[in-house]
Amino acid sequence: MPMTGLRQAANDNGGYPPPRAGSSALPSSLRDLALFLDLDGTLLDIAPSPAAVVVPPRLPELLHRLRVRLGGALAIVTGRTIASADRLLAPTTLPVAGVHGAEVRFPDGRMAIASRPPEFDAFVNEIQRLLQEHPRLFFEDKRTALAIHYRADRSALPRIEALLQDLAATDSHRFALQAGKMALELRLAATDKGRALTELGAHPVFRDRRPLVIGDDLADETMFLAAAVHRGVTVHVGAVAQRTVGEFLLPDAAAVRSYLASLLGAGA
Repeated sequence: MPMTGLRQAANDNGGYPPPRAGSSALPSSLRDLALFLDLDGTLLDIAPSPAAVVVPPRLPELLHRLRVRLGGALAIVTGRTIASADRLLAPTTLPVAGVHGAEVRFPDGRMAIASRPPEFDAFVNEIQRLLQEHPRLFFEDKRTALAIHYRADRSALPRIEALLQDLAATDSHRFALQAGKMALELRLAATDKGRALTELGAHPVFRDRRPLVIGDDLADETMFLAAAVHRGVTVHVGAVAQRTVGEFLLPDAAAVRSYLASLLGAGA
């Protein structure tokens, strides 16, 4: 799909109303909830590059305590790899859907990992040629997704779009483009965060609980839609740069952390 179509599809919220700001109408109790949380821009403040994020010292312990109170029903659903999420949240270990669901670690420790497409090695060579001309770009090879971050060189976006569209077009049934905040990536078409939520939600730990989903960018919209099927609560974080199906709005990651702490009765 051309980027214009990708943006149009992302902006079409099917008539959903704009999200309601603030946490006053959000659940005030953990009773019967299951938490599905994005990382960057949601639990963590956005940084110039994925490697530069700062993890608030109390966040891993907060997530651990929430998971205990929820009987295990808390998962991270992120574009990062599981290994990257684990490094950030150490020593806490949680169920994680990584790389938009291409990697999943279930509450019982079972892993489901998609295979790396053999075409990706050739794709990386193409991307490296672009990086030589735009050295301020940040490239992530996530094994089952290839991401280019252009926050430091926004002028390169048209060339990034053109290149990744060409690579995706080599097999449109297997590859898809994913837009994010100052990033564009090539991912497996068979995976997205909505499917990851559904897959995790089928596990007994999450089953029969109402999902509370918090995310901040286009990749999280599929997770919001999946949660809506189960009468879930969906929260968009940050300014609404595009229409969102999120029902509620929190201003930033600090507000998310404060809200989660309030659910424990620990204050902000």
